[in-house]
Amino acid sequence: MRLLNAILLWAMVLVAEAPIHAQTPVPALTGYRHDSWTSFSGAPSSISQIIEAPDGWLWLASSKGLFRFDGASFERIEAPRGSTMENAPATALLVTRSGELWIGYGANGGIAVFRKGALQVLPMLHRPYAVVDMVQTRDGAIWAMSHPSDYPDSRLQRYANGHWEEHADRRLRLVDGAPWNMCISADGTLWAQLGHVGGMRLVPLRPGAKQFEGSFVGWKGIRCYRDQRGAIWRAGRTIQQVVNSDGSVPSVPPTLGTTLPDSVGSFAFDGLGNFWGASLAGKGLYHISAQRPGISGERIVRRFAGADGLSSDVVTSIYVDRSQNIWVGTEAGLDRFRPAAVIQEAALPGEPSAGMGLTLLAGRAVVGTNAGLFDVLPGNVRRTFVEENWGQCPAWSGGIWLLFPTRVVHLRGVQQTVFARPKDWILTSECVEDRLGRLWVGDIQGKLYWHDAAGWHRPARDLPKLYQWDMVRTPQGNLAYVTKNALVRLVGDRVITTSLVRYAPGALSLISAGQRDLFVSGSKALLRYRDGKLSRIDGARVSWVTSLRGIAETPQGDVWFMDANSLSRVNGAELDRAFAGSAAPLTRTLLDARDGVRPMQEYNFRGMQLAADATGRLWQLNRAGLAYVDPSGLEVRKRAPPVFITSIEAASLRVRDPSSTTLSPGTTSIHFGYTALNFASPERIRFRYRLADVDPSWSEPTDRRIASFENMGPGRYRFFVIASEDQKTWSPPATLYFEVKPTFVQSWPFKLLCGVVLLILGWQAYSMRLRAVANRIRERLSERSDERERIARELHDTLLQSVQMLTLRFQLAVDSLPQKAPERQTLEDAIDGADNVIAEARDRVRNLRTKQNADVCEVIESILSRQGFDSAVRIEVATEGKQVRLKPHVMEEVARIASEAIFNIWRHADAGQITVSISHGREFSLTIGDDGRGIDQNTIDRGVLDGHYGLAGMNERARKLHGRLHVRRREESGTEIQLIVPGRIAYETEGSMISHLRGLWQWIARSGSWSTTSIR
Repeated sequence: MRLLNAILLWAMVLVAEAPIHAQTPVPALTGYRHDSWTSFSGAPSSISQIIEAPDGWLWLASSKGLFRFDGASFERIEAPRGSTMENAPATALLVTRSGELWIGYGANGGIAVFRKGALQVLPMLHRPYAVVDMVQTRDGAIWAMSHPSDYPDSRLQRYANGHWEEHADRRLRLVDGAPWNMCISADGTLWAQLGHVGGMRLVPLRPGAKQFEGSFVGWKGIRCYRDQRGAIWRAGRTIQQVVNSDGSVPSVPPTLGTTLPDSVGSFAFDGLGNFWGASLAGKGLYHISAQRPGISGERIVRRFAGADGLSSDVVTSIYVDRSQNIWVGTEAGLDRFRPAAVIQEAALPGEPSAGMGLTLLAGRAVVGTNAGLFDVLPGNVRRTFVEENWGQCPAWSGGIWLLFPTRVVHLRGVQQTVFARPKDWILTSECVEDRLGRLWVGDIQGKLYWHDAAGWHRPARDLPKLYQWDMVRTPQGNLAYVTKNALVRLVGDRVITTSLVRYAPGALSLISAGQRDLFVSGSKALLRYRDGKLSRIDGARVSWVTSLRGIAETPQGDVWFMDANSLSRVNGAELDRAFAGSAAPLTRTLLDARDGVRPMQEYNFRGMQLAADATGRLWQLNRAGLAYVDPSGLEVRKRAPPVFITSIEAASLRVRDPSSTTLSPGTTSIHFGYTALNFASPERIRFRYRLADVDPSWSEPTDRRIASFENMGPGRYRFFVIASEDQKTWSPPATLYFEVKPTFVQSWPFKLLCGVVLLILGWQAYSMRLRAVANRIRERLSERSDERERIARELHDTLLQSVQMLTLRFQLAVDSLPQKAPERQTLEDAIDGADNVIAEARDRVRNLRTKQNADVCEVIESILSRQGFDSAVRIEVATEGKQVRLKPHVMEEVARIASEAIFNIWRHADAGQITVSISHGREFSLTIGDDGRGIDQNTIDRGVLDGHYGLAGMNERARKLHGRLHVRRREESGTEIQLIVPGRIAYETEGSMISHLRGLWQWIARSGSWSTTSIR
């Protein structure tokens, strides 16, 4: 342990490295936008490592575990419940070449892999106290380095072919030393940094080598770092490249050429070569600028600490992502530095509060401050005139006009032309030289004066008064300005005034000249003067074109607008359409304080505030000085950010990073979490979502990152979400397929069961209705039957008996007459006739009585036998199915129809054969046929024969039974009459569903159930 204690002690005193010409840091860190997140915004503390995954997520290893960040919110990834890493700090991160995230833990937690939205424990033979670093070599092997407190136990473990190799350092003969961290140079060499008494050892394992080399690089520093070229650097108070990208060790290590006030721990280089380092003395963050091509001199060292807005002075990790965001983990949270879209020129001398002037000459900005006149290019400021000037404007013949309290200077290169200002005129600081060489200047009362080779002049007649002091030179080279309600142009000696009253621009704030237009901005509208015509964009429709303080048109066709706190870029073609009256939205690229835009100068400082040079670079005066915008850096914003659906939540179920999922039955409330990965400006991102087959269209753009749906029913669904930064270019949709399982009452078996129940209930209601109708018919027929029986009784008991008594008395009287009496024979004939009448009357009375207990087959046979057919006529009666007793009133009607049909055969058919078929099935059927002459087809079609009513009567009786009567000619010869009556009407036992089903089964299943009776 003495060796370990010595190593740790040495590491703690690295800050004692002697300074050599230490450079005092410049406190400001300009050119970057800084954002900070602490525990108040959900950020974890003590972030030990930061890494960006291939999909764009930013992963953080912290004392509170593993987190991921989308630019707007932090999400903690819980370790598996009950695992060794459940409450352990995350200490190391690695993204493998396959895109998987590996996480090393402290407190003997081991290593886990993030797969399918969850952490999966990767078993290890020996779990170190803490994993301090992980790397992957070209052969695909993953190396895990233990914490120095595990020394001298296993320092390196190697994962290959699905398992860990413990004590890989012993097999590979790694030299003695406490493990610290690892780096891989561009040639694939693995460099292990080991702590040793007197310094650090950087020991190589070459690709394909069987062991580590015995030689090593001795150096002072906490960590090694691989730059973008694949070379390895160390940092203490000086920053040195200790390994070349080819794996060789330089004889004279290159340095950054500067020394820091104290040593740094974690460090990184950004894409421009700037150095970022964490002070080990708790003094925040150091930044060393890159050496600019063609510019000599020492690099600038800047420091950024808690007093400047850093979340903490104790920096624990630094990382540069693919978009060149610099991420800084501290003991209190997370910070980000991003190159600002709007870069403030820090090297410009002068006090902005005293006012500044801006002119563009030959692609550079010429800025006047209270410290003099300066030519400015990005990062290069050159003083050209020492004295402070009051105002400035470009000269028509080239160069620049400078206004001083007592004189006017025309500066062209190193040549100066000077003339005095009028002593009795109180002139303003604004000037314009027109194409005629006249230098125009206004006074504080709004009057105009001009100067040429002959001296100063007053206009021959008063011109309209200058408003807001602003004057511009038109694209044609003439002077233009505004009054309170008009646009004034001086073309030679002509004064052209255009009223603005009917265009209602409101209070005027600006007049500006474009490449072919004049723009006038007011509090209510933006006006444009082109080709002698004014057009207008209403501020009620596009609010950000009002109250402008600067307008600049680039050679590339874009137009920039500046208001009090922001810059807006508009495509020139879209702006033309807006001025033409198009109702289409006027889209813009917005830059504001989040991009480094500073508030504009006070309104009392007039003149040009915004200008675009020939390259499209934009120059802006603001309260902090001069800033510029390089539009090429804004083009990346046209790419829509990638969108991810991060979660789906319903009841107690929450699925992270779902691709498809199935939700439990009865789910009605569902919540979707989603995000878009854009660390440049996450606050500008807007989302639109849609639930297919539910939402007819996309939702309105929103900055919310959660969508909720209520009253969901069972089924399969698709959820889509898209994102955009400018609400013009939208990302491809992220899609989630999910299914809500139905409950039993929502399932199709239940619906089928309900359908069956409804069908049964409907059938029962229908059956009840039929039974009610049948009962009414039966009651009516029963009444008729009772009445007929009453009449039959009366006829039998009174009339027939009385007639019979009379015939008996008459017979006694006849018997008393002599045999030879002539009256006797007459009376006997009359008595015989009376007997026949009585016999026929008795038959009629018998027919009036119902055949309630008769069998239909017997009734038909009785009718056939009584009809008195000739003995040569063959008669057959056949029955089918199990015989069921007919209802009395049905039997009566069937007998009447059969009697009429048989009588017609006897009377008209002259038949040699008669067949009767009786069928008992779902329906009762009676068929009577003969082979006689047959009925006329015309009579069948008409349903009646002139002068005869038998056929019509049969049809009427069939309809009363809700049955059908079919009359047709047989193909061979003869006629066939068929009566069909529904079983529910015909049968005595019909009326229930069971009886209907039984009848249906009998109808389907009957086979060989015919029985035939031959009468003769």
